[in-house]
Amino acid sequence: MVLQMPIQWRPAMSVGHEGIDADHKSLIAIINEFEASPDFAHAEAAARKLYRYTEEHFLREELLQRACGYPTGANHHLEHQGILANLKKIVQRHFLIPGKSDVAEAISATTWLMHEWIVDHVVKRDPTMAPFLHRATARDWSAVPLGQRSHCGL
Repeated sequence: MVLQMPIQWRPAMSVGHEGIDADHKSLIAIINEFEASPDFAHAEAAARKLYRYTEEHFLREELLQRACGYPTGANHHLEHQGILANLKKIVQRHFLIPGKSDVAEAISATTWLMHEWIVDHVVKRDPTMAPFLHRATARDWSAVPLGQRSHCGL
């Protein structure tokens, strides 16, 4: 298992929207919590929390993109769907099938995906929204409160 360094929030990760930035900071905290899991039970709970929060964040971000006229929102949605599909597959394989893997293997696989997501999506892709986000209102962001989404059984 290759241990990753905990992800640290940096100003360069900001998209200039308080809600999205707060969500990204929360996701980073959950990823770091997951990676530091001392045992399988903690890892499983953190993995489920990570999936649910990621799904909710993506929904909120996509609604905001539509509200502010983000022109490549459809492609962004497809990227989100790919990340969720990969995360769901990893969570199912490592946490929902008893005896399928050990905690080190589960943490390694999920952490790798999340670090790649943070680098490739949050740092490189999400900042392209910044010029459009000034059009969004607080009402646009709060349209989908956390906890309002189906979690695909995770």
